[in-house]
Amino acid sequence: MLPALRRAAELAILLVTGDRGAAAGFGISPRFDPNSDTVTILFGFAAYVATCTWLQAGRKFAEAANPAARFADGRAWTWLGWCVPVVSLWMPYRVVRDLRAAVGPDGERLVSLGLWWFFWLLAGLRLVAPSSGEAEVAVRSIAAVALTLAFAYWIRLVREITRAQEQAAGLG
Repeated sequence: MLPALRRAAELAILLVTGDRGAAAGFGISPRFDPNSDTVTILFGFAAYVATCTWLQAGRKFAEAANPAARFADGRAWTWLGWCVPVVSLWMPYRVVRDLRAAVGPDGERLVSLGLWWFFWLLAGLRLVAPSSGEAEVAVRSIAAVALTLAFAYWIRLVREITRAQEQAAGLG
């Protein structure tokens, strides 16, 4: 079993480094492309799972810490809201809005939820970008900047909500 694991690890390293000569011993010619759709999908899926897991845990905490808290939508929308067509244009915003309202008082909100969501939607332009030419470069550039800003706002929101949860639990 150990030689098989070692061989699998060597193959994984070869796939990532793109060493075609060394990989030929495995009978394949791999090349790792960090811009490939596969890499984008894998990182996107990992981010989706991490985000939804965090939101679900946050909701469970909020429901326990604040039984009077109201959530506009059921728990399943924490996961489904990001991927159901059309609904994904507003549902994740509502999930985060409700979680934030359940754990923190209005006066302590420092991060603009609206700006995060605006930049997230603007980043979605990359999905409808033209397939060639200068327009594609422009749309993808705008989407990349928007995604970066959305991510920065997301990190700030996560910190704000986590801080509010810690205070509600008496930890902060």
